[in-house]
Formats: sequence, C-alpha cells, structure tokens
Amino acid sequence: MIVSELSEALLYHVETTQEELDRENVKLACRLRTLLDERIPLSEMPKRMLDMDDVHLPLTAFNYKNFYYYKN
Repeated sequence: MIVSELSEALLYHVETTQEELDRENVKLACRLRTLLDERIPLSEMPKRMLDMDDVHLPLTAFNYKNFYYYKN
C-alpha cells in the first residue's frame, strides 16, 4: 500500500499535508520510472527505493518501506 491521497494518509495514520503528498508522489513516481528505465532487477527495487528517500518524513517512510518483491 502506497499513500497517494490525504484520505489514505488519515486511514493509515500517516502524518502529512497535501503539499507533501503532491511533492513526494511526483518524486516517488520519477524514481520508480528511473529504476525501471535503468532495468534494475525487480528484486532490488525495494532496497533501492528505500535508499532514495531523501527527506525521511512519515509519508516517505511509510511509502518507501512498503515496496516489496515476491518471487514466485
């Protein structure tokens, strides 16, 4: 689960503002796109995304820690 709307933040008790959501959602999407474009293996995505958290807000901590890779 990634928090992308204020209602989701309230539901999951993630402290944030609409301004933070707007800014950090764009950054998250751009970072994910960059990793995909660089053909980073999916198994490395969770760690790489977590490493890219440059502000360490409650919102980004929640979102970046919720990337998972499950190998079938």
